[in-house]
Parts: sequence; structure tokens; C-alpha cells
Amino acid sequence: MYFENYVNDYAECTSVLETLRNSLRCASCDSKNMYLINDEHKVVYLNKQSMNKVIKSCYNYALYRNTLIKDLYTAFLNYAKQVDPTVMINSNEFDSMFYNDVTGCANWLKFTRTDYSGDLTRSRECISFGLSLIKSVIPDSKNLTFDSVYWRYVKEVSNTLATRKVRDYLQEYLPSKMRPNENNRILEDDLTPTQREMVKKEIQADRGFKVDIKEVKTQWKFLVHHDPSKGLDLAHYDKTSGLKTINIEEMFKGKEIQGDISNLVKKSNEYYKEVFGKSIDQSNE
Repeated sequence: MYFENYVNDYAECTSVLETLRNSLRCASCDSKNMYLINDEHKVVYLNKQSMNKVIKSCYNYALYRNTLIKDLYTAFLNYAKQVDPTVMINSNEFDSMFYNDVTGCANWLKFTRTDYSGDLTRSRECISFGLSLIKSVIPDSKNLTFDSVYWRYVKEVSNTLATRKVRDYLQEYLPSKMRPNENNRILEDDLTPTQREMVKKEIQADRGFKVDIKEVKTQWKFLVHHDPSKGLDLAHYDKTSGLKTINIEEMFKGKEIQGDISNLVKKSNEYYKEVFGKSIDQSNE
């Protein structure tokens, strides 16, 4: 049950974030929105309805990952360190792999006893969570590389715990373009957005391109407009953009992925019965 819900929540969140990415592109080109996009201070104002949709669409997915998956990653890491003490990555580096702000939103819902179906933009904690989601869709969509911390985790843990067959599988089938550049002298996670742009300019200069430091981009900020009737209405661009987005639900119906999902659902149900002494169906009765 839990894993099935997680798959559905992941599909919903991913679909909304992909749509959000396209909507922001369209909104930035619409002259009607110029008063909502402050170019001087690099601020974009969103309306409450748009932010509320983003928060609700990804809340369950992010909370599941932050509450359960994060502990699972930590358990595997601790096991790997017992087997091989030279494993360098630490669990306190996991923040970039998870939406940690969802915890504050969950606590606000719990202690205020707020109905989840209501307006979550009344909570600054939930707004912070929503803004972290938006921040995740702003980077260059052509950049297909994994988060560097995630890639280090996969490499170090799999090298320690995985069988040779699994290690060879990762190396053979994972495209090189999805692997972070491990030759950087500074980890990208340690750089500010401005520093990242400056590194890009430095690389261009090394290749002989003429670059101007004034062209370094400044990171934009997103705020929720206090007036519900104002702010970018992203739902409007969802309907009118005409841009295609990744259909995660259709992808999950594929024969290869569907087999993996069915196997994981079966395993999760078996472990549930082993821990609680009864099946999920019996627990729901």
C-alpha cells in the first residue's frame, strides 16, 4: 500500500513540476506579467492558488522520502561504513537529495490541526517548502546529470555492498552524460549560484571564448503575492502553453518498469506482514 501510494505521489509531483517549468517559461514572455516580474530586484510574484497547487501536489511524495527513504539511505550507508570504514560520504550531506522543508510544513499541519485540503499558503513553513520545489525546476533543463551527492552515495555504497554484476550493470547502462563531472576542483554543491556561473565563464574562457564577468546571472527569488487576486496564475499557462511534458504515468505502464514496480509492491507487502503480523488488507478492515 505504502509503496503503491509513493509511486502515485511521485507521478503526480513530477507531472506538476514539469508543467510548472513550462508555465514559468510562458509567463516570463507574457507582457501582461511585467508588473509581477521585478527585473531590477530579481523577484517574481506568484498567486496563492498556484503555490497551493504546487505544495499539495508534492507534499505526500516529499514527506515519504524525507521520513522513510532518508532513513533507509542512512541505514545502507551505516552498513557500508561497517564493511568498509574508508567510505567517505556522510549522512549530513543528504540535504541536497531531499526536500527538507516539507518537515516544517508537516509540523505546522499537525500542531495547528489544519485541514490538508485548505489553503496551505497561510503557513510560512509550507510556502518555504513550495519555494524549494520551484527552485528545483529553475536550473537548466538540459542538464541531465545526477545530484553530485546522490552519485557519490550510489558509487560508494554500491562499490561496498553490491555484487559485481550490479556494479557492472551501473557502469554499463548508466549514460555518462548523467554522471556529474568528478574532475571539478570544487564540489558544485559548495558553490553559490553566482560562483557556478563564474566557473562556467572560466571554462568558456579556457576554450578561447570572449567572456564578460558582467554577464554572470543572478538567482531569481519567488514570492507569494499577499493579494489572492494577484500574482502569476500558472494554471492559465498550464492550459495554453501547448508545450509537451513528460508523462510519468504512461512511462510507469511500460513492461520493464511495471515489472519492477510489481516486484517492489510485493516485497513491501511481505515486509509489512512480517513486521506487523498481518497483511495490509487485514489492517485496512
